[in-house]
Amino acid sequence: MWRGSVTRYRGVLLGVILGLGLAGLLVVLKDEGVHMKQQPIMSYNADEPHPQNDLYKAYGHVNTIVFFIGYPRSRHSLLGSLLDAHPHMIVSDETMAFGRWRSGYQNKWKNSAIYTYYDTMFRASQRSVIGDKSGAFTAGAMLKDDAIDAIHFLQQAAGAKVKFVHVVRNPFDNIATMVLEHRNVKGRSGAHEVKV
Repeated sequence: MWRGSVTRYRGVLLGVILGLGLAGLLVVLKDEGVHMKQQPIMSYNADEPHPQNDLYKAYGHVNTIVFFIGYPRSRHSLLGSLLDAHPHMIVSDETMAFGRWRSGYQNKWKNSAIYTYYDTMFRASQRSVIGDKSGAFTAGAMLKDDAIDAIHFLQQAAGAKVKFVHVVRNPFDNIATMVLEHRNVKGRSGAHEVKV
């Protein structure tokens, strides 16, 4: 039995090596690699002034910025991954982008905060809709006094509409998953004596 396992592993390893070799050969023959169609945004110096009209040249294709709001354990990840699968959308995973944007938009490094926000969240994406799915954090950031001003400033600076997706789930499901998480019950196969 042990001898058959070694033979099987050798076969798998040989297949992987041949597959990688063939893929490399095709890339060389086609003279195309895996690369971005446009140059990524490089690092910038926060001390250098950036004129307002140059702020978003790299993101001129973005029409909509989407933020999720809602409650913890509300299936933001599911909806975010479904939207992220669309070829013209990218939804980042728990970057707390709105809170970062809101906290940095008023200071003297306003332009730097704008670049940092986009570079942190999107890494020079070529999508027309970009978003962040940290719903509970965004909802908390929206409670601050300057949140509405931050939204208007982001719309003006980015030249894109800011939209919010409010995900609502049955509250009993939210509570049940929070209790299961709190009690360290892994998955639905946890201890049966836990009452939710």
